[in-house]
Amino acid sequence: MQQQHKQLQPIHRQIETQAGVQTSFSELAKNRITAKFGMGEQEWVLYNAEVSIGLLTLRTAFPAQSRNFSDREHDMLLALWLEIFAETKPGTFREAIMHFISTDRKGFFPAPGQIMGAIEEMAAERENQMFEQYFYPRRKRQRHIDNGEPENENPAGCEL
Repeated sequence: MQQQHKQLQPIHRQIETQAGVQTSFSELAKNRITAKFGMGEQEWVLYNAEVSIGLLTLRTAFPAQSRNFSDREHDMLLALWLEIFAETKPGTFREAIMHFISTDRKGFFPAPGQIMGAIEEMAAERENQMFEQYFYPRRKRQRHIDNGEPENENPAGCEL
């Protein structure tokens, strides 16, 4: 284990030193993400704040696993999550974290894939709701027409 750590130290130094200037993992992630997605400085600040708040929320909800994170580990975790969730809308990210916290029964700090799973679950649920809102009333109306029932002039059933 110590040998692996010693092998990684030069890599960390190499990553941290860019043109002789100390650069944090978050700064490297910022450079990659802003270049890849064409984010402006203001968009980046909002996005970074959203992910930071999300991680803080998770650290608060799962204190046993996250209390031993060093500042360096937290910086690396933030950089990783920033990159993984770069294409996720901030509101969706926040909602997925709250969904995960409220439905988790294991009590462990989530992996990014678990939060992505929550995002996918929520998207599928929204899609089903939209389908039911749009297509169900049309199918019901069509069923009445097919059965020879007179078409209701007020299909929504609203009082005029």
